Amino acid sequence: MARLKAIVGKAAAGPWFRPWPPFADLDQRLAERWQEFEAARRRTLPGLLARLAATPQREPLRVEGRTIFRFAHPLDPPSVWLDQRRLCAEARQRLLAGEGFAAVAAELSQGGSREYGGTMGRRFLDPAEEEDRLLAELALDTVSPVIRTENGFRLFRLTERAGGETRSWAATPWPARRILFRRALNRALAGGR
Repeated sequence: MARLKAIVGKAAAGPWFRPWPPFADLDQRLAERWQEFEAARRRTLPGLLARLAATPQREPLRVEGRTIFRFAHPLDPPSVWLDQRRLCAEARQRLLAGEGFAAVAAELSQGGSREYGGTMGRRFLDPAEEEDRLLAELALDTVSPVIRTENGFRLFRLTERAGGETRSWAATPWPARRILFRRALNRALAGGR
């Protein structure tokens, strides 16, 4: 509990601190949240994991393709965000004009996709994520519009869509398990099973 209180205290004293809500009852609030966490850890999580392990799971939709990413930190000024969006839009125009994805990614992408010709690898889609909902609707071999994320801009070209297979929990790939677990946990915490 002391460690949690130290973390909250450090965060509250950070640059985004607002004097609301009042923290006079911080000990009580932390104690309540800690009790909720302990109850979930002891009862909800073990039961949930046992149910998942005992029931065949339907794997979420997965896609493969290529991506271009332009980074902007949430605290960057608007001019940085505008510039990164412009560069991502420029990459999209070049792709639509027929230029190769690898060449455009090598020049304009940031992050890992730059070194690998824009390849993004297999990605399981989480319907709770807006970007993943957009990717679920994107037609194969088309260039997506520029998509704003919490840390910049992306565009995609999907080359494969699959998923939906039913398999045991143990045989389900780890990234898919995370999505299935989060979905089941949300249902359990909302009072469903």
